[in-house]
Amino acid sequence: PQAIIIPLIIVICAVLRDAGHVEPVSLRRALLSTYLGVIIAIAPWVIRNVTVFKEPVFLSTNAGDNLLIGNHDGATGRYESPGPIIQHEPGLSEPKRDSASRRAAVDYMTAHPWATIKVWPSKIANTFGAPNDATYWGFQKVTDQLVVPGAEDDKKAFLFFKRYGAWHHTFLMLMFVASIFGAIAFRKKLKDKLPVTGWYLIGFTGLLTIVFFGNPRFLYPVLPFVAMYASWMCIQVATSLTVVGQPAGQSPDDLPSEPA
Repeated sequence: PQAIIIPLIIVICAVLRDAGHVEPVSLRRALLSTYLGVIIAIAPWVIRNVTVFKEPVFLSTNAGDNLLIGNHDGATGRYESPGPIIQHEPGLSEPKRDSASRRAAVDYMTAHPWATIKVWPSKIANTFGAPNDATYWGFQKVTDQLVVPGAEDDKKAFLFFKRYGAWHHTFLMLMFVASIFGAIAFRKKLKDKLPVTGWYLIGFTGLLTIVFFGNPRFLYPVLPFVAMYASWMCIQVATSLTVVGQPAGQSPDDLPSEPA
């Protein structure tokens, strides 16, 4: 359900980027047309939910459960099986169970604000800093059953991809963090040339992580933006090194494209 907000972020970023060249009515038109398409896409599922549950249910009945997984006494900041955590009266319908979980999570956060905040770094680390989720799922080879990856004759391959994933992810995230400071340092030179939509979407992912819990899969939808900004930072570093190594007064454009 939280994805409903993504079109709003994209449209606002696009309009703000060209704020001096776009009429105010364009924002209303863009939002109207965007969310008209969203409504058409989700309407069948909303109607199905009302028909099945006999009460209004927007898209899913697990938002409350997910909120409670990340906000309860003993929360680790990562996904946990909801069974031991969610203890409600038996026989509740899915919407009522979801509402009960949401109330329990809100009551806990209200009563224990500092304990709630202390888990935030762990949540962020589990979304942005955990590199091996893809390797784990990539080596699940048994249908309808979770197994320990790399426990058989594929151990060497599993360990290789696990280590490669760890190094690759670490480098990617370091360059992405560096790109944030790089954009600040080059803000006058860049002006409005560096796309900021990706940063807003990545920030939105971080916000959702803090509210619910951390999971490497939450990063996947915005990983292309992370790679884009990390690549931009690598280019900036390479360009700076080129400028440092060339004669005074010569710009990178003056360098020969081919050896003489």
